[in-house]
Amino acid sequence: MQSLRNSENDEMYDLRRQEMITLKYEKKYPFVYVSHIDVLRGMVRIIRRTGFIPEFSKGFNPHMLLFFSPPLAVGVASECEYVTADISGVDEKEFLEAFNKSCPAGVRATASYVTEKNPNLAGNIAASDYLFPVKDPARTAEIVSFFEKCDKYTIEFTQKKEIVEKEVRGQIKAVKPVNGGITFTLATGNDNLRADRLLAGLKKDFGIETETTDILKIAQYVAEGGGYTNADEYLKRG
Repeated sequence: MQSLRNSENDEMYDLRRQEMITLKYEKKYPFVYVSHIDVLRGMVRIIRRTGFIPEFSKGFNPHMLLFFSPPLAVGVASECEYVTADISGVDEKEFLEAFNKSCPAGVRATASYVTEKNPNLAGNIAASDYLFPVKDPARTAEIVSFFEKCDKYTIEFTQKKEIVEKEVRGQIKAVKPVNGGITFTLATGNDNLRADRLLAGLKKDFGIETETTDILKIAQYVAEGGGYTNADEYLKRG
């Protein structure tokens, strides 16, 4: 079951080295309250419990080679987080099953993908869809109409104990009404708009009753060819 490097089979191992496994996983209650740094630490423990052993970095303080999609704000739930393990010679479905047996409440893998190299989702993901529940259909229509017409939208938030004002309309890529709420496509990665910060602006300006823990991330996208490709489709190509 384990993917331990066997010194007697180094040559065979190196021939198959160009391979990684990416898991798509959910982060829901109560795990939504775990910070990104603690997610990294927790994921190491989860994967250790699977019995599969990924590669480790070299040097004085080696660490498990895991690569994550962009960080998620504390309190926001997601059904589309990703972690890539530098691990070869194992069946991705078996790895997924072992992962789910080792997870705490609020974490569950839903898909697995084999890629020839690190897909670098932290660097390549450029946008994400977030579902903001809104109870009042009239309020939903008001908000969608506002963003369809406006070319500027400024929010306030606290950063390093200071109040910051930021113009974010350019980071809101799309706004769509859905049954029970609104889907916002927000810039992710280096040009990032946090869903919880946008929510604070919406609560102030439109009086919606949505809370941070009501928000659900439902998709992530890689920027390709002037457009966006769903991360699942990107990973399926290997």
